[in-house]
Amino acid sequence: MAFGRPLLSVVPPSEPLDDAALIARVKAGESSMANALVRRAGPRAKAQVRRLLRQRTPDDDDLLQSVLIELVTTIDSYRGDCSLNTWIDRITAHVVFKRLRRQKLEKRLFEGLDDSTGEVASDASAERAALTRSVLARVRARVAHLDQGNVTAWLMIDVYGLTIEELASALELSVAAAQSRASRARREVRECLRGDEELEDVLSSWEAAS
Repeated sequence: MAFGRPLLSVVPPSEPLDDAALIARVKAGESSMANALVRRAGPRAKAQVRRLLRQRTPDDDDLLQSVLIELVTTIDSYRGDCSLNTWIDRITAHVVFKRLRRQKLEKRLFEGLDDSTGEVASDASAERAALTRSVLARVRARVAHLDQGNVTAWLMIDVYGLTIEELASALELSVAAAQSRASRARREVRECLRGDEELEDVLSSWEAAS
């Protein structure tokens, strides 16, 4: 289904709508319900964009628009096998990392950590904030020779706090393939950091918080 590409704005809904009923009416082609979906999803999508980018960029508003349009135009792929919030998170991760893949993703992820001096993806993983710039630089140097795809998967899962479902969507993999990639990445990174007790402790804290 297609709704064109209007300028979508995130404003509070006039009335709360049941998610299941809302989705059904959007799938039926009611354009007013597409706008209602945008109002429902917008605040969460905006927060997810900020979480994943970790810093403000000039493209934030345009990226949010892309996420909202993707949510509406791909509504037929939502089968109700997860909550609407989970689906919003998956679509947002997919759009954000698709954009970042146009650049060197691993470099951007490390730069995001460096610019925020180790700020974390969510309050639930606040213990990760203990990273210093020197520790981060050592981690980056130690994993520089590893496969970039595995380093990227490790950063997304253990440092940025993405779920396996978000990783799968972001890297365009099946959930099973994403789980395999994450496990392989963790093994490689742990082996790479072996012998440096401080870095091993940092890695253990990340894994425990994931």
